[in-house]
Amino acid sequence: MSRQLFKATNRRETAQWLRQFAAMTSAGLSLTRALDVLGQEGANGALRSLSQRLKSRVEEGSSLGDAMTSERLLPGVVVSLVRVGEAGGTLDTVLASTAQQMELNAFVGSKLRAALTYPLFVLLVTSALIAAVLIAIVPVFTRLFSSLHAPLPLPTRIVVSVAHLLHSSLGLFIVVAIVMAALLGVSLVRAPRAQRYIQTFLWRTPVVGRLVQEAAMARVAATLSALVITGVSVVEALSLVAEAAQSYPVAVAMKGVKEGVRHGQALSVLLRQSGVFSPLLCALVAVGEESGNVGELLQHGANAFRSALERRVGTVTAIVEPLVVVVTGIFIGAVIISLYLPMLTYVRYVPS
Repeated sequence: MSRQLFKATNRRETAQWLRQFAAMTSAGLSLTRALDVLGQEGANGALRSLSQRLKSRVEEGSSLGDAMTSERLLPGVVVSLVRVGEAGGTLDTVLASTAQQMELNAFVGSKLRAALTYPLFVLLVTSALIAAVLIAIVPVFTRLFSSLHAPLPLPTRIVVSVAHLLHSSLGLFIVVAIVMAALLGVSLVRAPRAQRYIQTFLWRTPVVGRLVQEAAMARVAATLSALVITGVSVVEALSLVAEAAQSYPVAVAMKGVKEGVRHGQALSVLLRQSGVFSPLLCALVAVGEESGNVGELLQHGANAFRSALERRVGTVTAIVEPLVVVVTGIFIGAVIISLYLPMLTYVRYVPS
């Protein structure tokens, strides 16, 4: 989906839009009437505008698939499915299937983001708390320490030095430099080349890698299932799956798989030989090739990957949450103890 649409909505809302569109066309409404209703009564402004533009193009004589292509607001997999549905007279069924696939992708994306962003969020909050202690509380203790004219323990000296640094112009420069570096890093991370390295690195990471892999497998299974069921050719389906998976390792593997399918090799064998796709996905495709129902089996596989991802996210969260709390407590406790540690040694310097 385009960046413009993502700024105003998300996959879940778009999936709901497709589901409403499917319900109206299934009830017998014409495309223009259904788009007119969506353009007037939709909950999201971006989708209302999209509906109105699609309606105008359809009224001018374009097919719905061509109208979507011209707008460039929907992913290629949706446009291909809509074209197949229009050609076969099953547009309502295709729209409903596409909505289900997008809802699963939205679920996978939300679970993956939740698992990856929670530790980062807690780290930022912890850093802010420690910075607040160093800036607001440590100076009060520093004045007390200087009035007693006694040597400070090493941990206390370290904390006081960091607090002094934050209050100095050099500290301000360091903070600004860190913020600028973070903003620059965010912009660089969004670059396609950086995304390739990041996705490849995450794919190979022990714990996070399993989450990323299961998310990619769920997207692959859901998208390939929707495409196969609606009659899209396998070669075209593999190209669209590589786009929908949102994973560089999967996209690279799909290129080799697609070439092999063009030369008449079995899809299940090629998936297994790539070393990227899970054994469950390969087995489902193999059984589907033998029985002729690859799409239906992949639908079950997508639901299985979704359930597995949800369980794994729950497990990781259950482990990470207390671990993050403990680490946060250790850092904040170390700062507090270092401030009170001199009190234990100052007794010897108090005149009797």
